[in-house]
Amino acid sequence: MIPVSKPFINSDTIKKVNKALKDGWISSRGEFVNKFEQGLKKYLNAKYCTTCSNGTAALILGLKALNIGKNDEVIVPDLSYAATINSVINVGAKPVICEVDKHSWCIDSKKIEEKISKKTKAIIAVHLYGQACDLKNILKICKKYKLFLIEDTAEAFGTKLDGKYLGTFGDVGCFSFFGNKTISTGEGGCCVVKKKHVYENILLYKNHGMKDKKKYFHYVSGYNFRMTNIQAAIGLSQLNKMNFFKIKRKLIEQFYIKKFKNYDQFISQKNTNNCKRINWIFTSLFTNTNIKKLTNQLKSNGIETRRSFYPFHSMKLYEKYIPKKFNKKNSIYIFKNALSLPTFVEIKIKELEIISKSIKNFLNQNYEK
Repeated sequence: MIPVSKPFINSDTIKKVNKALKDGWISSRGEFVNKFEQGLKKYLNAKYCTTCSNGTAALILGLKALNIGKNDEVIVPDLSYAATINSVINVGAKPVICEVDKHSWCIDSKKIEEKISKKTKAIIAVHLYGQACDLKNILKICKKYKLFLIEDTAEAFGTKLDGKYLGTFGDVGCFSFFGNKTISTGEGGCCVVKKKHVYENILLYKNHGMKDKKKYFHYVSGYNFRMTNIQAAIGLSQLNKMNFFKIKRKLIEQFYIKKFKNYDQFISQKNTNNCKRINWIFTSLFTNTNIKKLTNQLKSNGIETRRSFYPFHSMKLYEKYIPKKFNKKNSIYIFKNALSLPTFVEIKIKELEIISKSIKNFLNQNYEK
């Protein structure tokens, strides 16, 4: 089976993990936590950076650090992983769902202002599949209405917009280092911020409300959202290979686009102007195609794929967060037609050829006119 994703583990990764084990630092203290945080800070050119246990924790920490909670509203896109909307709910705030753009698949900046109320406190901009949101207009809206901007950059580590890394535009940038992400720590994440007091709030909340200077004295009801030294050892090894990862992922994206460019059914995610995307997991639309049949056919050929995320509006759990005036045709269109294909740095050309050939065979035989 060709997996849809696979983490990159080499001898350097094993060496660093073994050092953490031999040193006895296996929890949230140790040399690799600090080294990884400093490495991330340098790579992203961020003012402040702290690691945490996962991408969801990063979002919760960002919201808490900005004092977002009960009676506050946060605008979120209809199409994203559930961590985006669940984080808002879990801090006691109300998510307000907004339609996505048909071409970039990210939150539609033209639809945001109509969702703003007196209770709106922030916008969460999700850079879906590594693609940058329309940050130029979103930042203007935030400035106009005095809103916080939280970047959900779980899927876009390393993507640049106008020469600047995603995650560093807003008040808080939240990253995930799950096993299938561009760089991984198994589970893990980080927050990058501009302002010192926000950074200090994140440190406070991620460490059970304690400060380093006064152990076991709690200032707020916090969480244990710390990253372990073993995870950081893996992350540091991955971060050192980032240029290699970037090149390989771009080659995979170019391979797929070239193979399917002559098929009318194939529509790739549109790139934002001045965006140098790092493709997290190659996802495209296959219109006029029975996606379920296609995925089953690929599975029978030993190829794993995955569907797009379910739009939030389609789940009963989130019904009460849908505005009365809500256009959802774009998120439905993307969900109905999107399919993610195997994307990992160790994939072989031979495997990419097998995947593209299998899809072409299906498209040639099952074109729904």
